[in-house]
Amino acid sequence: MDIQLSYKGNPITNTLNTRFLGLSLDSTLSWNVHIEQLSSKLNSACYVIRLLKTIISTKKLKGQYISFTCIPL
Repeated sequence: MDIQLSYKGNPITNTLNTRFLGLSLDSTLSWNVHIEQLSSKLNSACYVIRLLKTIISTKKLKGQYISFTCIPL
């Protein structure tokens, strides 16, 4: 059964996933898309921090960690 929804004359389309309040949700309301995006971001941050730990001080390294973790997906 195909249901067509509209709001103020504009059709509402079905999507496979969307971002809402910083969370990525898919059509089944599972966390899979969000976890994949978050894992990718954290893997990149860990790689850069591992490279930087031999070059910069701990204080600056903490600043880099905070800048990586505060960037939205």
